[in-house]
Amino acid sequence: MTALVGALILVTRSQLRAPHPIADIPIRMVHDLPTTDVVVAGKQLALMIDLGGFAGIALTTAELIGTDVKFLEGSNRYTDIDGHEYASRRFVVPEIILGGQSFGPLDGSESVFVEGAGPPDNNGYIGFGFLHQFLLVLDYPGGHFRLYRSGDDAAFEAECGHESFPVESEKGITRSVANTDRGSLRVLWDTGATVNAIHSALFAVSDQTADDQGGPPFVSLTTLSLAGRDYGPVQFRVTDFVGPPVDGILGTPFLGQRKLCFDLTRGKAAIAPVPDVPKNP
Repeated sequence: MTALVGALILVTRSQLRAPHPIADIPIRMVHDLPTTDVVVAGKQLALMIDLGGFAGIALTTAELIGTDVKFLEGSNRYTDIDGHEYASRRFVVPEIILGGQSFGPLDGSESVFVEGAGPPDNNGYIGFGFLHQFLLVLDYPGGHFRLYRSGDDAAFEAECGHESFPVESEKGITRSVANTDRGSLRVLWDTGATVNAIHSALFAVSDQTADDQGGPPFVSLTTLSLAGRDYGPVQFRVTDFVGPPVDGILGTPFLGQRKLCFDLTRGKAAIAPVPDVPKNP
């Protein structure tokens, strides 16, 4: 009887310690991008979860039609990684429902792009301007992203373990320094990127491997270490991207097989250890 009571106490304490997210967001991968249904001012839209997008919410011109938003004076101006410059309308959304929870009001920006440069489904996103205030858990294998209160160390450790590494965020850019066989590189964490990319200035042409399909050449880093754990080899596409002050971008090929935690207001991140998942992206 004593053993049974002790077991029940342990179960009860474990349940009490179990983290409870503010929102549990089911995602589906659409064209290799995490996508979820969001109710925006009463209208349901399929939006990307884009940590690399600076706005709290971005809606395309088509999505804005019939959506109850309040447009603001002035415009946002920005440059994408291909060097295209844009001016977009600013607006406020009174409410969004994400993962069954209500949030708002939320500042937004119109998502505009040149033909062929937009996302595959030409849809908008929930971005950094909203996500940065939470402890964000990107559980790609589990098909869910979760939002916790920033500073919830119990949730952080329950989701991703005790080992963390620094992450910094500035002007919508979320980046860390990774140790690689090419030295220390600044990498951008971008859930809205369908490839891993690295700047061409870091590699001689002789180090690059041509793509048989005519795409950008690629290179492999033998090691890519964060918090003392090596995730190499990691393959990158070589591009001449502009804009974010980073050396490389980690997108779906790296992120999509892992669970990651980002507490951006506290400047820390972690990758949950998953021994049975191959390290090669």
